[in-house]
Amino acid sequence: MPTLIGSGEAGERLIIGEHCGFNDACFFDLEERVTIGNHVAVGHEVMFLTQTYDVGTGEKRAGNAVRAPIVVEDGVWVGARCTVMPGVTIGAGAVIGAGAIVTKDVAANTLLQGTQKVSLARWR
Repeated sequence: MPTLIGSGEAGERLIIGEHCGFNDACFFDLEERVTIGNHVAVGHEVMFLTQTYDVGTGEKRAGNAVRAPIVVEDGVWVGARCTVMPGVTIGAGAVIGAGAIVTKDVAANTLLQGTQKVSLARWR
């Protein structure tokens, strides 16, 4: 069962396309919209985080809240225990290897595994 958190009507900020699959314990921070395309597969315990914090002063390191939407395009596979950070777009057909922390946009048909990005163009 997924966990949805966020202010107000948080569930209204989660848009899921057709023929998607989500494994156990996915977590959605819905302070901003999370848009999931069609035919997306999501592994166990994946976190979609739309909110983080600026680095504050030494007295309080978690400064002002920063929010941004997340977009996962069609055909993406997100492996188990990945974390997708605010403002990220994962391009169509990309594969995010288990345990990855996605802090920047991922191009379409790219494998992100650890710190490596590899084109999946030959598997189109």
